[in-house]
Amino acid sequence: GFRFAPGGHDMTLKSRLDIRAFYDAMLARGDEALGYLQQFPVDALPDDARLLFHLTLSLAEVAPAVEQFGQPSVVDGFDIKRITATRT
Repeated sequence: GFRFAPGGHDMTLKSRLDIRAFYDAMLARGDEALGYLQQFPVDALPDDARLLFHLTLSLAEVAPAVEQFGQPSVVDGFDIKRITATRT
């Protein structure tokens, strides 16, 4: 699994354009992606479906930045640079 620790977060998208491009690409095929994923139990996803599942979760994470704030960071939110994901 992953655990989170204070530090840096080097997997953040660096610009609003990167986030917007990802958001637009995923949103355009979101219904198709979810339809594909529905054929599998979430605890038994094949590798390609697991990757797609994680991408759809990422879409859910970036959607507020795009839809509500128009920028990569959430106004008055927790600074993402303070979180590091490490595999345990």
